[in-house]
Amino acid sequence: MTDDGYHFRPGHMLTASRFYGRAIRALALLAAVSLGACRDASTASDSSQVALARRSQASSIVVTVNGLPTGTAAAVQVTGSGGYANTVTGSTTLTGLSNGSYTFAASNVTVAGAAYAPTPTTQSISVSKGATGSATISYSLAPTAGALTVNVSVPNGAPAAVTVTGPDGYSQAVTATTTLSNLTAGSYTVAAAQVTSGSIIYTPTPTTQNVNVAVGGTASAAVAYASSGVVPGGDFNLQVLGVSLVQSVQNLGNTVPLITGRNGVLRVYAIANGSNTATPAVRVRLFQNGALVSTLTANAAAASVPTALNEASATASWNVSIPGAVIQPGLSVLADVDPDNLIAESSDSDNSFPVTGTPAALTVYTVPTLNLRFVPVTQSSTQGTGAVAETNVESFLRDTRDMLPVNTVAYNFRAPYTTSQTLLSDGTGWSATLSEVYSLRAADRSTDNYYGVVKVPYGSGVAGIGYIGAPASLGWDYMPSGSSTLAHELGHNFGRQHAPCGGVAGPDASYPYAGGQIGLFGFNVRTGTVVASSTADLMGYCSPRWISDYNYNAMMSYRGYTTSAMAPAVAGATVSGGSSTDGLLVWGRMEGNGAIVLEPALRLTAPTVLPAANGDYTLTAQDASGRALYSTSFAPVALSDDVPGGGAHFAFVIPMSDAAYGQLARLVVTGRGRSAERVSRQPEQALAAGAAGAKIAAEASDRARVKWNAASFPMLVVRDAETGQILSFARGGDMSIATRKADMELIVSDGVRSTSKRVRVRGR
Repeated sequence: MTDDGYHFRPGHMLTASRFYGRAIRALALLAAVSLGACRDASTASDSSQVALARRSQASSIVVTVNGLPTGTAAAVQVTGSGGYANTVTGSTTLTGLSNGSYTFAASNVTVAGAAYAPTPTTQSISVSKGATGSATISYSLAPTAGALTVNVSVPNGAPAAVTVTGPDGYSQAVTATTTLSNLTAGSYTVAAAQVTSGSIIYTPTPTTQNVNVAVGGTASAAVAYASSGVVPGGDFNLQVLGVSLVQSVQNLGNTVPLITGRNGVLRVYAIANGSNTATPAVRVRLFQNGALVSTLTANAAAASVPTALNEASATASWNVSIPGAVIQPGLSVLADVDPDNLIAESSDSDNSFPVTGTPAALTVYTVPTLNLRFVPVTQSSTQGTGAVAETNVESFLRDTRDMLPVNTVAYNFRAPYTTSQTLLSDGTGWSATLSEVYSLRAADRSTDNYYGVVKVPYGSGVAGIGYIGAPASLGWDYMPSGSSTLAHELGHNFGRQHAPCGGVAGPDASYPYAGGQIGLFGFNVRTGTVVASSTADLMGYCSPRWISDYNYNAMMSYRGYTTSAMAPAVAGATVSGGSSTDGLLVWGRMEGNGAIVLEPALRLTAPTVLPAANGDYTLTAQDASGRALYSTSFAPVALSDDVPGGGAHFAFVIPMSDAAYGQLARLVVTGRGRSAERVSRQPEQALAAGAAGAKIAAEASDRARVKWNAASFPMLVVRDAETGQILSFARGGDMSIATRKADMELIVSDGVRSTSKRVRVRGR
């Protein structure tokens, strides 16, 4: 019997059952094995994904090397994160790097004797999160040669005897300080030998030294020669070559006159005929009209007597301070070296100067006292006032006392003056302010030299301005330059033009020394220091500055002097009368373009101040019909500097009686094809009303504000009612004035005629 294709035999039913059981177990085992295989396969796939992810987070750096000859290996050491170390010899990419910083250190590479240097030598590159960084090393040829500077010093400028030898048979003689270039790198020997100059043998130190010259570097060696103390072929001898008595600047001929009563220093120039260690004393005897008045002794300032005259060194001369009380007309001097004969010499016959033993006569002049009035100037626009007072005045006077031909300086301080001008670094406002200060001098009835001191908000620009040949100037208060500015402007007042240095305006065509140098050696008596002859003259714009004999002598001549102890008459650009009279202050300026500015006139009581000389301009006071009530020719005083509005100024107090003033209607200034006039257009009642309408009130403890009708009266004169000093030529109708006073006089002018009223400052 068959059933579904299988054949059964009854006797085998159990066997079939076992078969099916085994088959089922086999299928189960197969399923288990398959399941395990699937699990193993899944595990293997996960591990591959992790490894791939880790590989995707590794970093790299692209390294570029250039500049080396083809085929030449670079020398770059790379170190970094996780102890990484590698050597790079050319362009490459570093892969599989951990996150972090990597340092590239490049070294020189030599190819056929030529050195290639890397740039940069060291750099650090940081990479993170699978990023790619980059590093570039560029090589270039390094210098192949070096240099050697040999510094040589020999007294008196004698030639040295130095030989430099080195690699490849190099040999070079050196006689003075020099730099030897294009040297092959290596060790060089610097050998120095004795030299003889004149009668002196000089020995070098050191005699031999080795110096290493590196590629691209500059090495140095120094050889110092000193006298060996040997004087071949002669006996030792001392001599006095000359003397110079200096108060500011002097020469060996003593042709710069001395000033009576001013301290000085006598420099005695003793020399020896050879190297030595002698330190003799020098005796100085001073005579007055042939009679001995003083004996002074100076000890040596150096460890030996110099073998040549040297004005440039303060220690190369015996310097004796001479008090001003001894420097008088009739002075003469005699100097001796080794006066007690303590040093053995071949001859003592030349130990004195003059060698004849007769004292040398010196020229001594008496100059007038410098009467100087400081004017603190306030700028109304800034409220800044020039800082000059008793506490700092000597700082201002330092350079004047050191350099200029003055002895006694009698100074005083004027009440502060307020200007409506604003002084700028380009010179704007300076000329007009100086014109006002010059007019103050006339109104103040003063013969002093006026010096206005201003405070400016800048530290570079115009620092001062002054007249050439007239006693007024203006300068800033910055120290220490404020001191040289005052001395410079006084030089202009004493008639001097600019020395040709620093791009000055209007240089002196007759200045004798090139480049505006002082030409001779100066001496600062206050500090005891020598001033080099190459120093710039005070009257130029270069620094540092001193005074030349040329300008010193010219200033002395301008100021006037006598050969006796009697004071000379004061020279000046104007002539002032002695007693006060009714007068008219007439002032103004000729600007750089030739235009004439005639400021409003002011009637006052003061000494007459008239032109010192005739000139190209004429001032005329006229009545209503044009008839001249007064007329004078004059030459305005020139400014020292080219500034905006600059040119020349004038300020006079012309005599004006009541009768003449009653007829005065017009003021006219003409000259050089130009003219300017002021016409009286206000009746007396209007002038009085203008004065009455002016008001002044306290603004602060040191200031007051004044207001008036500027349309009718462009200028208002503010004057201290007690002293009569003008405190401001006020302009603009509203102006702040520097003053602490309570009583004022306010003066209005229609340009020709004026009237005033006395007022109390409101609030005081």
